[in-house]
Amino acid sequence: MYLIDSEGATGDNRFTDGDETLGTPATVLPAEYLNMLQDEIEAVVEEAEIELSKADNTQLLQAIQTLIGVLATTTAAGVIELATPGEVAAGEDAQRAVTPATLAGVLPDLGYVALTGGTEDLSQNSNGTYTYELEDFTGADIDTDAIRFIYGYWQHSGDDLLAATLSYTFPDGSIQPIEYRGFSTNDNYVGDRRLFCVPVGRNQTTAVFTLSGGALKSMQLYGIQQVERG
Repeated sequence: MYLIDSEGATGDNRFTDGDETLGTPATVLPAEYLNMLQDEIEAVVEEAEIELSKADNTQLLQAIQTLIGVLATTTAAGVIELATPGEVAAGEDAQRAVTPATLAGVLPDLGYVALTGGTEDLSQNSNGTYTYELEDFTGADIDTDAIRFIYGYWQHSGDDLLAATLSYTFPDGSIQPIEYRGFSTNDNYVGDRRLFCVPVGRNQTTAVFTLSGGALKSMQLYGIQQVERG
């Protein structure tokens, strides 16, 4: 698409009727411009799989309504409705989306409280120890006696994901390489992200990880605090 730029168009690509008294010509409307507008409209109607009809002047409107009404899926963009807290708690709806705020508000009712999760850029620190405070979303202290495990992922900054080793300081004080639970791929990152889940001891206030033998792109850490329910 382009803005009108033929003879008589204004400097900001607008149409004008011209002014004979001033010798200003009217804007020339070339076939090229009209064909462009027609093609643009036709593309929208055909994308909605509507057959063109000379007798129906509402086809563009129909096409827009059809296209914006397409539901989003795991592989295609589209319209999606946000779930209510009640729908999130029920856990049965497979169509609506959940926002972080809604999830955080529902977790306590389900018996869990999500802890702080933050991304750490480790690409310039190929070897070292990284300590994370176990806090809630607001940074406030939590009942560390109730924490049972933490989970997250870490990602290597190069092509060889196995070049680095990430270890965790377990509740008994031992430092052991993390046993991975799977992989997750994201186009916004280099390579695959390695998923892990490790236990947390009673009254443990920090999580300590040790990186050796390589460089990491990032690490994302989350925690879950189990809450007693009445």
